[in-house]
Amino acid sequence: EVSLTSSTDKTSMTVTTKGGNVEGTTIGPITGENLGKLTGKQLDVIGDIALTGVLGSMTVDDVGPNVNVTANAAAKGFTLKADDIADNVAFDLTGTAKKIQATTCASGIIRADQIGQVKIAEGAFGAAVQALTGDILGISTAGDITGSIMADGTIKKIAAKSGSLVGAVVRAGTQLASLAAVNLDNAIISAGDDIRKINLAGDILGSHILGGYDIGADCLFGGDDSLTGGNVLSVKAKGTFSGSYIAAGTLPDNPLTTLLPDAGDNSAEGGTIGKIKFAAIDYLNGGTAFGLYAATQVNPFKVGTELAQSQDDFVIV
Repeated sequence: EVSLTSSTDKTSMTVTTKGGNVEGTTIGPITGENLGKLTGKQLDVIGDIALTGVLGSMTVDDVGPNVNVTANAAAKGFTLKADDIADNVAFDLTGTAKKIQATTCASGIIRADQIGQVKIAEGAFGAAVQALTGDILGISTAGDITGSIMADGTIKKIAAKSGSLVGAVVRAGTQLASLAAVNLDNAIISAGDDIRKINLAGDILGSHILGGYDIGADCLFGGDDSLTGGNVLSVKAKGTFSGSYIAAGTLPDNPLTTLLPDAGDNSAEGGTIGKIKFAAIDYLNGGTAFGLYAATQVNPFKVGTELAQSQDDFVIV
């Protein structure tokens, strides 16, 4: 155990390794006051880091399972560079998590007041990302996103470069500026204000895209949800739209929402669905209506050469 006393935000701890089993070099727990930098390229953090003061940066090999990191972020923000962030690791920071960069991160929590960039190079990203009072500037992954991404303010960019959002929830308290992925698969995308741009290389399957409906910080239907009014400006999918809901300033009444007080209602502030582009629509959904819903209007769009219109289970309302 390392205990820091009379330390400052300039305090630096560097662990160097040479010869022997360098990959077995570990540290933790770390307690006490402040730590400006923790550096060790072959260093694994296997115990909690619990500081009453500032934590500036960590450059390490791995962060072991079930490790909790609790501290105030440095004035310039907290940064992390690691290889593997193991299961159930929790970063709980006051202030700004400026940059979180790792090869893998399958689960856990990244929580701060504001979050800058989160970059995961390999595998599915399943951690919960929570900006409690501010914005998220960017989430970038190579694989699927399977956890929840929540900001009290704006989410500027989410990009799953070769992956999909699978069972994931994205909640922006105000605006979602940009989301790009392969598929949306049973995903929920919610913004209290506008959803500006969603670009998909594949399909939209069993998903909700809700502009002007805030599902709240719990990232679940029900609870502290609010119908606030807003627009969905652009959704493009190079694949098929199937069993899904795009809504602006309204909450479609469907099996997931039917018991909610706002189901089927329109916001007084209204909402418009702007540019839509699908390669195809699967018009059948087992008798359950799905489609595009807007408090104000759905702008006309074509699927192929034909003007899209309500057909079978697919509706434009």
